[in-house]
Amino acid sequence: MPDLASLRTHTDAIVDRLVADGSFKVFDGGGPDLNDTAGGTGWGWQGGGPGLGAFKKYAIVYPLAGGVFDGPLGCPDDDASLTWQVTCVGVTRDQCEWVADKVNGILIGQPIVVAGRHISRVWADMAGGGARRDDEVQPPVFIATPRYRVESTPASGGS
Repeated sequence: MPDLASLRTHTDAIVDRLVADGSFKVFDGGGPDLNDTAGGTGWGWQGGGPGLGAFKKYAIVYPLAGGVFDGPLGCPDDDASLTWQVTCVGVTRDQCEWVADKVNGILIGQPIVVAGRHISRVWADMAGGGARRDDEVQPPVFIATPRYRVESTPASGGS
């Protein structure tokens, strides 16, 4: 019987690790409506709506397509290599890169806890992602999209 990695619990561990920092808002799989004039207490435009008040930076965690299940001959699907993107958002390049730097510091080289699995550390699959202006929303914001990878094996030994 395979001991497959649960995609859900691995994503939960990434989100939980970022949320625990508490210095910026973290969304799981989808962001806020940037044109929402009500704003939020910990994200996006504050005060009078887009472009009128301060902007509170945030990040959005997305599991990415790809990765692999692998393992030794006796358990060929027990090991997993999984990837995520964390979209970092700020109103300026500086603010956006602040979020990316924080996310990198929280995740890269750090272990995460996933019940029943051994994760040695989180790897930078693409650490920078390059801050760029997003003109799809008005007023524009800056986003960076660093990617992260974990290698996961069963805690019971696996391969």
